[in-house]
Amino acid sequence: MKRIYPLLLLLAIGSCDTARQEGEKGNSATAPYTLVKPKAEWVSERTAAARSRLLQSEAGGLVWKSMEYHGG
Repeated sequence: MKRIYPLLLLLAIGSCDTARQEGEKGNSATAPYTLVKPKAEWVSERTAAARSRLLQSEAGGLVWKSMEYHGG
C-alpha cells in the first residue's frame, strides 16, 4: 500500500509535464483565430427569411422586435 502513493504521485507529475509540452508545440487550441465574414447577400437573405417566419405569430413578432431593439 505504501508503494502505491509514490507511484500515483509520479504518474500525476508525469502527465502534467506531458500536457505542458504538448501546449508548447502549438496545438489547435493555441492557434490564432481568424475571422471570416459572410457575404452581405447571404446575411440579408437569411434575415429576411427569419423576419417573415417570426412575424407570422404574435410571439414571433415580439421576438423580432426584441432582436431589433438589441441590435439584431
